[in-house]
Amino acid sequence: MLQQLGMPEEAVMFMVNHRFGDVLCCKCGIPVQPNAANMCFKCLGSEIDIIEGLLKRLNIVHCPECDKYLQPPKTWLQHN
Repeated sequence: MLQQLGMPEEAVMFMVNHRFGDVLCCKCGIPVQPNAANMCFKCLGSEIDIIEGLLKRLNIVHCPECDKYLQPPKTWLQHN
């Protein structure tokens, strides 16, 4: 296969695997792999609320007689 690429077999041991260098987190300065925010996970977590827009509380209405649950506003569902 190497000869198909026009490279002698001896050249393989000198091939360098490319890797992106680290950047410094823009808040705390520790080295991190580059990402869209250039922040470490700890600093990114302090900046972004990942549960924003999700319900934090939910009332579940259950009828013990028919063993169904209310799906508001007026539908009762049987649990599978």
